[in-house]
Amino acid sequence: SQTPGQWGRILLTGGSSDNIFEWTKIKNGTIGIDIFGVNDIDLLNKPLYESPQLIIKNSIIYNMSEKGISAGGSKIEGENLLIFNCGTNLLDLSYGGHYQFNHCTFANFWSFTARQTPSVLLSNYYYDLKEQLQNRPLLKASFGNCIIDGQNENEIFFDKSDEAEFNYEMNHCVLKLDSEYWDEWKNQSSAESVLSQNQNFIDYEIFDFTLDSNSVAIDAGVNLGVNLDLNGLPRNQEPDIGCFEYY
Repeated sequence: SQTPGQWGRILLTGGSSDNIFEWTKIKNGTIGIDIFGVNDIDLLNKPLYESPQLIIKNSIIYNMSEKGISAGGSKIEGENLLIFNCGTNLLDLSYGGHYQFNHCTFANFWSFTARQTPSVLLSNYYYDLKEQLQNRPLLKASFGNCIIDGQNENEIFFDKSDEAEFNYEMNHCVLKLDSEYWDEWKNQSSAESVLSQNQNFIDYEIFDFTLDSNSVAIDAGVNLGVNLDLNGLPRNQEPDIGCFEYY
C-alpha cells in the first residue's frame, strides 16, 4: 500500500536517548519519527552533546502525510538516509538543537496535495501558548554530501531569530534553491555546495532516487568516512553526493 496517514508516529520523548535505527524502512504514517527535545538547550549542553536522542543510518522514510523527521531541541546523527515524499517537511528541525547528516538524500515530490512547505526547515525559536517568543539556539545543523531536492523553487527554509545562535553548514551538497535566496543565506562553510535545477535522479515518479548519469552530484562530494552507500556498494575516493553512489 502507498496510502499515507495510516498510523500516527514513532515518538521519542524528552528523556529518551541512544535510540538507534539501522536498516529500517518507515512508511505510510503521519510523522515518521517525532522527537521531543530538551527545554533549555543552554543549560543542558552537556547531555545534549553526550547522547544523541536519535542515531539513524542506512534507512528510508517516505510517504508520510505530514513529516519524515520532526525534532525540536534535539540531537540527531543521520547517515545514508533516504527521506522522500512527505506532505509538509521531510526534515523539520525546529526550536534549535544539534544535528549532523552525512550522505543523505532528501527528495520531496509529494503528489497527493499541493505543497507549499520546504523539504528542510531550520529554526531557532518558537512561540509558546501565550504567543511569547522563545529563543532556542541552533547549535549545529550540518549537512555533508547531502541532496536536498523537490518540486518547489526553494526546498530549504532558514527561519532565524537574531536573539539566538543559528549555526548551519551545507558541506558539498546539492541544493534546490533560488540563487538569490541562496546568496542571502550562503555562509563560508557552505561555499562548496551547488544549486541544481536539473533532474538528479533516474525516475522519482517510481521512487528511484539513484543518480542520473547527468547529475551534478556525481564525484562532487568530499570523503566523510562513509565508505558504503545505502545499497551497500563502495564509494570511490571522490564520492557522489547523496545516499547512493553512481554505478
